[in-house]
Amino acid sequence: MEVEPDKADERDSAEEGYFFQTRGAIRFSNAEKEVPGYAATVVVADRYGFVAYSDLAAVYIAFTNQLLKAASSEVKRPPVLDPATVCVSKLPVQNVAILSLSADQLLLACVAGSAVQVYSLPALLHHQSDVPVYSMELSKELTQFSWCPDSSARDSTSFLAVTSDHVLLYGSLVSGSGTLAEGVDSACWSPDGRHIAYSSGSKLVVTAPDWKETAFMVSIPAPEGESGDGEHVLDSITWVAPSAIAASSLWYDESAEEEQEGPDAYLLGITWVSWAGSATAEPEGLQAKLTSYVTVANLDEDPGCAQHEWPYLRSVYVPAWKLLVHSHRKAFDEHIRLMELSDGEIYSLEQSETKLVAAVPTPEDGENFIIGMALDYSNQEPLHHPMSQEKPDVPASCILLVSTLDGALRLYRLANFVKQQGLARSPQPVPSSLPQNVMNALAAARSALLEEESETSVSSPSPPVASFMQHTATTHSSTSGAAPTAWSSSGAAAPPPQQQRLPAVSESLSQPAPEDAAAAVALPSEDGSDLEDSEDNNALAVDLGASAGASVPAAAGRRAGVRTAVASDEKSGDGGWGSSEDGEDSQEATSQPSGGTDWGRLHIVTVSSFDGMGGWWGPWQAGAQCR
Repeated sequence: MEVEPDKADERDSAEEGYFFQTRGAIRFSNAEKEVPGYAATVVVADRYGFVAYSDLAAVYIAFTNQLLKAASSEVKRPPVLDPATVCVSKLPVQNVAILSLSADQLLLACVAGSAVQVYSLPALLHHQSDVPVYSMELSKELTQFSWCPDSSARDSTSFLAVTSDHVLLYGSLVSGSGTLAEGVDSACWSPDGRHIAYSSGSKLVVTAPDWKETAFMVSIPAPEGESGDGEHVLDSITWVAPSAIAASSLWYDESAEEEQEGPDAYLLGITWVSWAGSATAEPEGLQAKLTSYVTVANLDEDPGCAQHEWPYLRSVYVPAWKLLVHSHRKAFDEHIRLMELSDGEIYSLEQSETKLVAAVPTPEDGENFIIGMALDYSNQEPLHHPMSQEKPDVPASCILLVSTLDGALRLYRLANFVKQQGLARSPQPVPSSLPQNVMNALAAARSALLEEESETSVSSPSPPVASFMQHTATTHSSTSGAAPTAWSSSGAAAPPPQQQRLPAVSESLSQPAPEDAAAAVALPSEDGSDLEDSEDNNALAVDLGASAGASVPAAAGRRAGVRTAVASDEKSGDGGWGSSEDGEDSQEATSQPSGGTDWGRLHIVTVSSFDGMGGWWGPWQAGAQCR
């Protein structure tokens, strides 16, 4: 099915009553970090009224109302603010480009490259622990990561992720991850978590509830009259309402020597009237509308505007108003735009009144770009009417938080002077611990690791080698005075040693490990000398992943054909050490899942303190490096 986008009808945002008021900006450091195009660096737990924000130097947790009080009126270049004066917690993890909140808004995923660290927000906000409750490293750099929005799902830790080589992964902390599709540009959950939508080139694909089959697929060509070299690509999609998806698209020419992306981008709305939701059931009344054009920055001198680093759409949705607040990552003017998007209706909102827009200041030495966007409802202070001081105050509704490339977090009030009721509400108290179903899921994740890998314990190298997980251990040790109490998994099962003794989940959230515990990660050496037996170390080599293009059902994950190989001094065929092309002994496991193609190979090393009584101290930290 092909649906050519028509131009959406326009409405004036002022006539509809929408307006913004700038409330200041905050900067926590002067660190200059390279920000990837796919970055999404701010999230809000609107149920509890707090914000998580990354400037790639650290991750900061603060309540929205405290940020409003501390925000500087010097919005062009706000002074550096000591995080200790406003933040509840500061996580010293660098290069976190993606933040994602779980459906219950109590788990925070921090993504840096291919590594994902998961934190308990109750533990952070109640100062119980600032170490991750789970860590995993997937096979490639991630451009997207999002938790399932259905908090009542059987596995409350389900997630989807898109890698830099365009592989869509589905998984959970319990079952690991598997390949759902390849050639994917962007992906998202349906609002109820029953479906997954993804884009591949100009095609939009929506899965059936079991994710094994395609419910419907639609091709969306470039808007009429638009053309370019290469192919039309839906670089971003977000499923904002039961029958509405927002998207951005561009022209991409892989053969171009310089600018592979075209100079224009398109912002689109896609809606339908009705849909059964089952496999091979096409929606009725499907339409696509072009809401606006964006002239984008692609030149080398424009910071943070590298090619082929999508998705580029940043957006938040206000369900009560059917309003999408959105921005294109490479837009250097008219940064924040509005679209009314609901079942069967798409309108572009023209912001003709300059004093009503959310202006993003431009630094003196270049352009500025939006790299993250989130929405909160916890501030209930009424606003002065923007059109006349003689008119009654406007009821409070939303706080828009925007992170920008210049290292600032910007705050705006968003309200409507036509509607009689505001949307602001009192935040709920933050629970003192994670919900029981999440605790159970985390416990099940560790139990699965123990069960599946109970016979794979062997000796490991002794010298620690720099790696992400080692950096994690060092970071937490330096801040808390103890080794991290988190456990770790690869995207599809980084197993613990058999003899390791693990505490209950609740213990890992509140009790630090002994000071002499340590974690280190290394790949096997080229000559195999680091695989000699050592009574204090363990090394594991695990061959896992998912066959290319395979569709993995919800219950499959790590158990879908996973094979393990035990590192030993002996050579073996399937499941042992292979041989390299030149006849030398290879340090890679050669096993593959039956009927599949080559899976990513993981090498995991754990180093802990032996307690002298047949067990290992406390929570373990294992790292995984994928080739």
